[in-house]
Amino acid sequence: MIVLFLGKLIAEKGSHEAIIFHTIEAEGTTHEDLEKLVGESMKVGLSKALKNKWIAVVKSGNAKLYIRRVETIIDEVRRIQIRG
Repeated sequence: MIVLFLGKLIAEKGSHEAIIFHTIEAEGTTHEDLEKLVGESMKVGLSKALKNKWIAVVKSGNAKLYIRRVETIIDEVRRIQIRG
């Protein structure tokens, strides 16, 4: 049942990494704010979004700031899930 729930969630909202990407503001989003906004998607999605080079980490004072590296993405995980 968990697999079906996750598949439905991905089909509706996108992959964890896409959720991360779309949550990041144009001027960047702090680690703390991103974690509050995306919840459980942070664990898996952050590393995958970084690996895909969709986002980057920059220092802003003492805080980590995540910024978008690209303007748009193609969420292959969601595409595959919808095609089923």
